[in-house]
Amino acid sequence: MKKLFIVALIPIFFYSCSTVNSMDAFYNKYEKQSTVIAVPKIALTTLSKLSGNADFVTYLKSAKFMILTNSSNSKTNRVIKDLKSSVRGDHYSLPVKLTKGNKNLNVAMLEDKDRVKSVVLGVSGFNNVLVVQSKVDVSKETLNEAINKIDEDFIDDIIDLLSLK
Repeated sequence: MKKLFIVALIPIFFYSCSTVNSMDAFYNKYEKQSTVIAVPKIALTTLSKLSGNADFVTYLKSAKFMILTNSSNSKTNRVIKDLKSSVRGDHYSLPVKLTKGNKNLNVAMLEDKDRVKSVVLGVSGFNNVLVVQSKVDVSKETLNEAINKIDEDFIDDIIDLLSLK
Protein backbone atom coordinates (compact mmCIF):
# COMPACT_ATOMS: atom_id res chain seq x y z
CA MET A 1 0.00 0.00 0.00
CA LYS A 2 2.84 2.38 0.87
CA LYS A 3 4.52 1.76 -2.51
CA LEU A 4 1.24 2.44 -4.32
CA PHE A 5 0.92 5.75 -2.51
CA ILE A 6 4.47 6.78 -3.47
CA VAL A 7 3.93 5.74 -7.10
CA ALA A 8 0.71 7.80 -7.16
CA LEU A 9 2.58 10.89 -5.91
CA ILE A 10 5.25 10.78 -8.63
CA PRO A 11 2.97 12.02 -11.49
CA ILE A 12 1.59 14.76 -9.25
CA PHE A 13 5.13 15.92 -8.45
CA PHE A 14 6.14 15.98 -12.12
CA TYR A 15 2.92 17.76 -13.10
CA SER A 16 3.52 20.49 -10.55
CA CYS A 17 7.09 20.96 -11.82
CA SER A 18 6.24 20.70 -15.50
CA THR A 19 6.61 23.61 -17.82
CA VAL A 20 3.67 25.06 -19.71
CA ASN A 21 3.30 25.43 -23.45
CA SER A 22 0.97 28.42 -23.93
CA MET A 23 0.27 31.77 -22.32
CA ASP A 24 -3.19 30.57 -21.25
CA ALA A 25 -1.61 27.57 -19.50
CA PHE A 26 0.95 29.93 -17.92
CA TYR A 27 -1.78 32.15 -16.48
CA ASN A 28 -3.73 29.09 -15.30
CA LYS A 29 -0.67 27.63 -13.55
CA TYR A 30 -0.02 30.81 -11.57
CA GLU A 31 -3.58 32.12 -11.16
CA LYS A 32 -3.77 31.34 -7.43
CA GLN A 33 -0.33 32.83 -6.71
CA SER A 34 -0.61 36.03 -8.72
CA THR A 35 -2.77 39.00 -9.54
CA VAL A 36 -3.78 39.72 -13.13
CA ILE A 37 -4.83 43.23 -14.08
CA ALA A 38 -6.19 44.32 -17.46
CA VAL A 39 -4.95 47.82 -18.23
CA PRO A 40 -6.85 49.86 -20.85
CA LYS A 41 -5.20 52.14 -23.41
CA ILE A 42 -6.10 55.30 -21.43
CA ALA A 43 -4.11 54.09 -18.40
CA LEU A 44 -1.17 53.21 -20.65
CA THR A 45 -1.30 56.70 -22.15
CA THR A 46 -1.17 58.18 -18.64
CA LEU A 47 1.80 55.95 -17.81
CA SER A 48 3.60 57.14 -20.93
CA LYS A 49 3.12 60.76 -19.89
CA LEU A 50 4.42 60.08 -16.38
CA SER A 51 7.50 58.19 -17.53
CA GLY A 52 10.26 59.02 -19.95
CA ASN A 53 9.50 55.99 -22.11
CA ALA A 54 6.57 57.29 -24.13
CA ASP A 55 7.98 55.71 -27.33
CA PHE A 56 7.44 52.17 -26.10
CA VAL A 57 4.09 52.72 -24.37
CA THR A 58 2.52 54.44 -27.37
CA TYR A 59 2.72 51.16 -29.33
CA LEU A 60 0.77 49.21 -26.71
CA LYS A 61 -2.94 48.90 -27.50
CA SER A 62 -3.94 47.38 -24.16
CA ALA A 63 -2.08 45.28 -21.67
CA LYS A 64 -2.47 42.47 -19.21
CA PHE A 65 -0.21 42.73 -16.16
CA MET A 66 0.44 39.62 -14.07
CA ILE A 67 2.11 40.25 -10.74
CA LEU A 68 3.59 37.50 -8.61
CA THR A 69 4.66 39.03 -5.30
CA ASN A 70 7.15 37.93 -2.65
CA SER A 71 8.77 35.24 -4.74
CA SER A 72 12.06 33.61 -3.85
CA ASN A 73 14.92 33.42 -6.37
CA SER A 74 14.09 29.80 -7.19
CA LYS A 75 10.40 30.67 -7.69
CA THR A 76 11.31 33.64 -9.89
CA ASN A 77 13.58 31.45 -12.02
CA ARG A 78 10.83 28.84 -12.39
CA VAL A 79 8.26 31.48 -13.42
CA ILE A 80 10.61 32.98 -16.01
CA LYS A 81 11.41 29.48 -17.32
CA ASP A 82 7.68 28.77 -17.66
CA LEU A 83 7.17 32.13 -19.34
CA LYS A 84 9.85 31.32 -21.92
CA SER A 85 8.26 27.93 -22.54
CA SER A 86 4.82 29.53 -22.89
CA VAL A 87 5.85 32.08 -25.50
CA ARG A 88 7.65 29.39 -27.51
CA GLY A 89 4.49 27.28 -27.43
CA ASP A 90 2.44 30.20 -28.75
CA HIS A 91 5.01 30.75 -31.54
CA TYR A 92 6.51 33.96 -30.22
CA SER A 93 10.11 34.69 -31.10
CA LEU A 94 12.65 33.39 -28.63
CA PRO A 95 12.74 35.76 -25.67
CA VAL A 96 15.60 38.26 -25.65
CA LYS A 97 17.02 39.04 -22.21
CA LEU A 98 17.96 42.65 -21.54
CA THR A 99 19.44 43.92 -18.30
CA LYS A 100 18.20 47.28 -17.07
CA GLY A 101 20.11 48.22 -13.93
CA ASN A 102 19.54 45.37 -11.50
CA LYS A 103 16.39 44.15 -13.28
CA ASN A 104 16.12 41.62 -16.09
CA LEU A 105 13.70 42.19 -18.94
CA ASN A 106 12.76 39.19 -21.11
CA VAL A 107 11.05 40.25 -24.34
CA ALA A 108 9.25 37.96 -26.80
CA MET A 109 7.37 39.08 -29.92
CA LEU A 110 4.65 37.47 -32.01
CA GLU A 111 5.10 38.46 -35.63
CA ASP A 112 2.81 38.33 -38.64
CA LYS A 113 4.68 38.99 -41.87
CA ASP A 114 6.76 42.12 -41.17
CA ARG A 115 4.68 43.39 -38.24
CA VAL A 116 4.77 42.60 -34.53
CA LYS A 117 1.24 41.82 -33.34
CA SER A 118 1.85 40.96 -29.68
CA VAL A 119 4.63 41.38 -27.16
CA VAL A 120 5.30 39.71 -23.80
CA LEU A 121 7.66 41.27 -21.26
CA GLY A 122 8.84 39.39 -18.19
CA VAL A 123 10.51 41.56 -15.57
CA SER A 124 12.51 40.04 -12.72
CA GLY A 125 15.34 41.15 -10.47
CA PHE A 126 13.35 42.29 -7.47
CA ASN A 127 11.26 40.22 -5.05
CA ASN A 128 8.33 40.17 -7.49
CA VAL A 129 7.79 38.95 -11.04
CA LEU A 130 5.95 41.17 -13.47
CA VAL A 131 4.64 39.87 -16.79
CA VAL A 132 3.17 42.30 -19.32
CA GLN A 133 1.36 40.97 -22.37
CA SER A 134 0.08 43.46 -24.93
CA LYS A 135 -1.28 43.68 -28.43
CA VAL A 136 0.70 45.94 -30.75
CA ASP A 137 0.86 46.65 -34.47
CA VAL A 138 4.29 47.97 -35.35
CA SER A 139 7.35 46.97 -37.33
CA LYS A 140 9.92 44.85 -35.52
CA GLU A 141 12.68 47.43 -36.04
CA THR A 142 10.57 50.22 -34.55
CA LEU A 143 9.60 48.11 -31.55
CA ASN A 144 13.21 47.00 -30.99
CA GLU A 145 14.33 50.64 -30.92
CA ALA A 146 11.60 51.50 -28.39
CA ILE A 147 12.46 48.48 -26.20
CA ASN A 148 16.15 49.37 -26.21
CA LYS A 149 15.24 52.85 -24.93
CA ILE A 150 13.43 51.42 -21.89
CA ASP A 151 15.35 52.31 -18.77
CA GLU A 152 15.27 51.12 -15.18
CA ASP A 153 13.22 54.18 -14.18
CA PHE A 154 10.41 53.06 -16.48
CA ILE A 155 10.32 49.63 -14.83
CA ASP A 156 10.35 51.32 -11.42
CA ASP A 157 7.44 53.55 -12.55
CA ILE A 158 5.40 50.47 -13.45
CA ILE A 159 6.30 48.85 -10.13
CA ASP A 160 5.31 52.01 -8.24
CA LEU A 161 2.09 52.34 -10.23
CA LEU A 162 1.12 48.78 -9.34
CA SER A 163 2.31 49.29 -5.71
CA LEU A 164 4.69 46.36 -5.75
CA LYS A 165 7.37 47.82 -3.50
